[in-house]
Amino acid sequence: MPEILRILAGRRWWRILAATTAGVLALFAAAEFVATVSGVVQRGEFGRDLGTYLQVARHWIRTGAMYYPQQLAGPYLNTGDVNLYPPPAILLFMPFLVLPTVLWWIVPLGITTWAVAEDRPAWWSWPFLAAAFVPLDFHAGVAMGNTTMWAVAAIALATRRPSAAVFLALKPSVLPIALLFARHRSWWLASLGMGLVGLAFFQYWPEWWTGVRNLTGHDLLTYSLSSLPLLMVPVVAHVARTDERPKPSNARGTDRCYLRELGWPQDRHHDDPPMAAATGGTRNRRPGAVPSKEPHGNTND
Repeated sequence: MPEILRILAGRRWWRILAATTAGVLALFAAAEFVATVSGVVQRGEFGRDLGTYLQVARHWIRTGAMYYPQQLAGPYLNTGDVNLYPPPAILLFMPFLVLPTVLWWIVPLGITTWAVAEDRPAWWSWPFLAAAFVPLDFHAGVAMGNTTMWAVAAIALATRRPSAAVFLALKPSVLPIALLFARHRSWWLASLGMGLVGLAFFQYWPEWWTGVRNLTGHDLLTYSLSSLPLLMVPVVAHVARTDERPKPSNARGTDRCYLRELGWPQDRHHDDPPMAAATGGTRNRRPGAVPSKEPHGNTND
């Protein structure tokens, strides 16, 4: 099977098909994004979620209460003044009372773009990455300033520094994704640090839990399922990365991209069998080996 995959993946038309599919999906997503943002602006809802977060921060500064009375009094709907975020999330909202609000978009989107661009994902992943930006939830979330942007940025950073995944705790509906990075010791140390930060807000945790239980018509456990493709963009891009650093010629088993270990080739522009034959063959050559100048029949090779 790996040999079949190698032969098929080496065909230039597969790359053309992947690039065409990704291009069509990207154009559709761009048109959809423009239409969605235009509608949000016309309704006066651009940055609405960010406005809600900043209102929570102001309410806390003014009254010392992090959650609203209607959330604690009994069942309520997720409309109007509502705060469903755990207490430490206030540390994310507070700085933007003084920082330019445009940074709310620039920082997370910039981090994600940088991480994906640095990985230079292989051509086979392009359709998957483009398809993740098609759902309307992505466009509406960006236009309204939803914290999903920050969750994606945290995952993008976690592909470099696993400890960054603990910031997903500020958005509990996506917290299970953080377990992807739990095998690293830095993740556990960062989790301990996040736990200590949570203890600093111990008096607000009972109120948060009460507010979550009283919420009706809204399931927090499945709230972010529609955003799962977008959340996985940095992970897919990192798995498909093509920017491995050069390794010593005697290194063995150090390639961390497991798809290549299954037989997928590097992202070459073309295969040249005549040239491969002239250099003694390249398909079965060990990575990093120097082409032999000996005749093929030499038993000392």
